[in-house]
Amino acid sequence: MDSVASERDMFFCPVRAQAIHHPDRAAVYLQHEAVLSYSAFDHIVSAVQRQLVQQVAPGDQVVIQLGNSLQQVILLLALWRCRAVVIPLNPAISAGATTHLAGKVDACFAFPESTADALQVPLLKVTFPDHSAEWQREESQNLPIALGKENQPVTLLFTSGSTGEPKVVAHSLRNYWASALGTLAELPLQASDCWLLSLPLYHVGGLATLWRVWLAGAALAIATDKAHQLAVYLQMPITHSSLVATQLQRLLTQGLSSDSGQLKTIILGGGPVPDSLLAALPASIQSWMSYGLTEMTAMVTLGRWQGDSQQAGKCLPHRQIRLHNNGEIWVRGETLCLGYWQQGKIKSVTNKDGWFATRDIGQWHPVERSLRPKQLKVLGRLDAQFISGGENIQPEAIESILYQQPGVQRAWVCAIADDEFGQRPAAVVEVSAACHWQPTLWQRAITDQLPSFWVPDYWLEWPEDLQAEGLKVSRHQLQKWAELQLELIAKC
Repeated sequence: MDSVASERDMFFCPVRAQAIHHPDRAAVYLQHEAVLSYSAFDHIVSAVQRQLVQQVAPGDQVVIQLGNSLQQVILLLALWRCRAVVIPLNPAISAGATTHLAGKVDACFAFPESTADALQVPLLKVTFPDHSAEWQREESQNLPIALGKENQPVTLLFTSGSTGEPKVVAHSLRNYWASALGTLAELPLQASDCWLLSLPLYHVGGLATLWRVWLAGAALAIATDKAHQLAVYLQMPITHSSLVATQLQRLLTQGLSSDSGQLKTIILGGGPVPDSLLAALPASIQSWMSYGLTEMTAMVTLGRWQGDSQQAGKCLPHRQIRLHNNGEIWVRGETLCLGYWQQGKIKSVTNKDGWFATRDIGQWHPVERSLRPKQLKVLGRLDAQFISGGENIQPEAIESILYQQPGVQRAWVCAIADDEFGQRPAAVVEVSAACHWQPTLWQRAITDQLPSFWVPDYWLEWPEDLQAEGLKVSRHQLQKWAELQLELIAKC
């Protein structure tokens, strides 16, 4: 870890380092507003830090519930400089959900006022300086700022809960540093580049973007248009963006082309991506596939799209991957989280062999051991697999075929109870407005590649009112909805 750690395993603020060595370099682009240099950004963070240090002690847990905004980024870094543990929550969830999640941690403060009221903890009192005001750099701003030692917790993040109750994951400074440096080794980021903050800051992917940009000395783009329409890419010098399939679909529908600003690299993850979407990208834009998880501080693998979105690239530096006997993906390395926060303590996530068992199923591609570099192909979840008539069915294999069909934007397959076979597959599919509902065509496509008993018995149209929880739609939520729909159909 020598390349990541500083003297005596102490980590120093990368924004302050950039402000000292490259004060005039662009740090933040704001939509419809002026650009902030690293010197200006550091000055604002320092002003907020001086307010917080009067309230927050090292190790205090602070819940913040803001959207992707300049204020949220400033508050995050100022709290880390105070050596607080930040717990960012989705601002769209209800007060009841906020209280439920926060009940799993030991919050000392919260921000904004509505969150503090819901949790009945002291409000973090902070006034954000006018970022457009004139200011004078102080002598103290020429000194490095120590953030703490390598295993110091800096965030507590909630997993998506897409397969059950969310867990609380504790990450350290070392985790974020190693995550950023490993990614930059495979995907270099230049000082002239600008990364759009397109992933939420209550998600490990959004937080990892911050550290990646700061350590590279690049710029961050923060849009007021939270839907990240194509206009955002035309109005700011965005070169890099992390997207999920629905975001990419939206951009292509709006006419994304080689003339659409300076965009040159996109990273896809957070769920299945139709290969047809990636094939529709302009040749000037590189698309990269990734596989990651909260416990591993975002990306574990990364690689250029090669025509198959299930291939997630090669293992990044500071991470290790092992495929267990049943194909389960095991991971470890310097990006592996400190553990799960449970009842005031951090509990290790590793098994007796020292690995984190992801419950994801994968295989190396190519399969031959002699060929390098090996690409990880992610096949699905162990806990999604079910038995029908004595045969194993992997829902993600069916979903992968559906994603290859024209017009299919989202597809999900689940098990439905069946008197004869125990369980049978049901498919929930969303198609674009320009395409038709074609289950007969989809059935033929599935039987061309999989055993006939894998073909779903039931086909349901994707519910318009079903909202994603963070970046993913809850599999549990979809399962309940599908069961209810089929019960209603049976009664008709």
